Amino acid sequence: MDFSMAQSNAFCHAFADVFRELGDHRSWIDLKETAGTLLRGCKVHFRTSVNRIAKLSAVVAPNHKAAFIQLATGLLDCTSPAEFNEGCEEIKRQFPGATNWITWWRRPNVASKLFEGMKTMDPQLWESAPSTTNAEEAMHSKMYAHIGRGHQLLAGLRRLFQLERMFSMMHAHAASMWYFYSLTVSENKPKNRWPVSGIFTRVVEKGRTRWSIL
Repeated sequence: MDFSMAQSNAFCHAFADVFRELGDHRSWIDLKETAGTLLRGCKVHFRTSVNRIAKLSAVVAPNHKAAFIQLATGLLDCTSPAEFNEGCEEIKRQFPGATNWITWWRRPNVASKLFEGMKTMDPQLWESAPSTTNAEEAMHSKMYAHIGRGHQLLAGLRRLFQLERMFSMMHAHAASMWYFYSLTVSENKPKNRWPVSGIFTRVVEKGRTRWSIL
């Protein structure tokens, strides 16, 4: 996930509540702490933040940009808390303007999700868990493209259900060796629509195919 404290807290609270309802005898606080060890942050978000800070000439002089990026991204490869903290202190020493920035990233509830040297997650789980949220964000983009935004609650739920129906249908077709072929349409022609199951439609426009909810 990303580094939103609201998202992290919501996950930990929900995890504890669900496992208590399932009869887990651990305390709510113990379950909440366990949930925190199951979260892994996105390296792409961190690298994006590094590049953003590196572009601020008031924080990083242009001729020291490469050095800053090397120091900051090197924190991802630290294998112990001592090595990680030493790297953070070096950034503060060479780039005082980045002190507040690196202080935020080295907070225990943030650093443990991202930096190997600060992880609290089981090592095997850490190795198997994705280190980026790009796949989820790509799916969010597809969802927005298909169902839009700003719906009322019930209307939004209905469209999410329809979207699930569409993905299930596409999976069933692929599993049974059915294939969708893109049809080329001239740019000067209007949209062409082929109805699918009465709920979804395949739209071919400018040679590109997408699925939309009616």
